[in-house]
Amino acid sequence: METKRIQPKYLSPAELRAHQKICVKALEKFDEICKAKNIPFYLLGGSVLGGVRHKGFIPWDDDIDIAILNSDRDALEQALLEELGDGFEFVSERTNERYPRLHGKILHNKRGCIDIFPMARIFDNNLLASLQWATHKLLMKAFYKRIGYSVVDGNPVFGMIANLLAKILDRKKILALIEKNYNLCKRSNRWINFNSIYSMKTEMFDSEDVIDKEYVVFEKKKYRTFAHAKDYLRRAYGNYRKLPPKEKRVCKHLELFEDM
Repeated sequence: METKRIQPKYLSPAELRAHQKICVKALEKFDEICKAKNIPFYLLGGSVLGGVRHKGFIPWDDDIDIAILNSDRDALEQALLEELGDGFEFVSERTNERYPRLHGKILHNKRGCIDIFPMARIFDNNLLASLQWATHKLLMKAFYKRIGYSVVDGNPVFGMIANLLAKILDRKKILALIEKNYNLCKRSNRWINFNSIYSMKTEMFDSEDVIDKEYVVFEKKKYRTFAHAKDYLRRAYGNYRKLPPKEKRVCKHLELFEDM
């Protein structure tokens, strides 16, 4: 089985803003479902930055980032499959064998609206945490290689091991190992988004940050994020109040998930 690299379809500023409004509708529907199921969720990444700095979308962003606890994932995904409606579609690596991600996504007309990242416990011991993090990154690379999704091998040894795993393990077994790694640590005071593009330290949260409530305004409504959100933004973006240079104010996603 081969999964093609998803080609970008660029949007004009007016088209991007129209898509952002559709994303907001998806978020409102998502919030409604989560409240009905008593499932907490958290704005994450660029959506926290957008909420704090712009009171909504970063002007050049095209989706919303959300985190949930991995223990809530089964119940939430079932609810999304059954109740989403309104022209929205939920997809994940567990619902579609050609989907080239390890987190769920809500689509509208095959364009991503919301990314839903599972948060799992990570060891308090830094050495064990680093091993758990590295294991996930290795399995993630093996997963991409197994489905034929092109990836860059930054570390040649890492790439060789991932190649070997992709040859001897089928897709289902790789996903089972990923889930096992999510649940490897049963008790700890730290949680993490293993599928982050950022560093381990950036996406690691104390339990208190997950339990305590902090809200940010996003497109005129308040949504929960992690406590000490500004500390998180500093870890991820440094001086998060400062806008990037104009040449970097571009939409980074733009994919259409058509061939699935």
